[in-house]
Amino acid sequence: MSMVEAEKSWTYLRKSKYNDIMEVNELKELLHLSGKDVSEKQAISIMKAEGGIITYDRFLEIWNKIPSFTSLDIMRAFRTFDVNSDNYISLIELKAVLTRLGERMSSKEIDEIFEMLDLNKDGKLEYKRVYGAIRKYF
Repeated sequence: MSMVEAEKSWTYLRKSKYNDIMEVNELKELLHLSGKDVSEKQAISIMKAEGGIITYDRFLEIWNKIPSFTSLDIMRAFRTFDVNSDNYISLIELKAVLTRLGERMSSKEIDEIFEMLDLNKDGKLEYKRVYGAIRKYF
């Protein structure tokens, strides 16, 4: 989702840019509506760090820092690519799944992505590296 969605969510729930968030459940609901899911613990932590009040502008800054993908989303995607369920993604698996999903990437482009993620050059991608790359770049 885009920043526009975050702005729309705020306006929908708060009715005005000038009504601050003062409850954890409000923060969680706003983030959820705008495509960012956080745990209760994370929402409490954010509220504490903000001194219990979050303004419209600060909400947008916080929203921008929260990844769009949840850990569960990343794990599900990893499992889709890990065709033989050995907890690794091989180059063959990556190419097969991307082709099946209809991605229009050249073999060279896929090789380059694989090479970038296969830091130890063992020919397989482990979950930790894939997770880290997604968190870093998305």
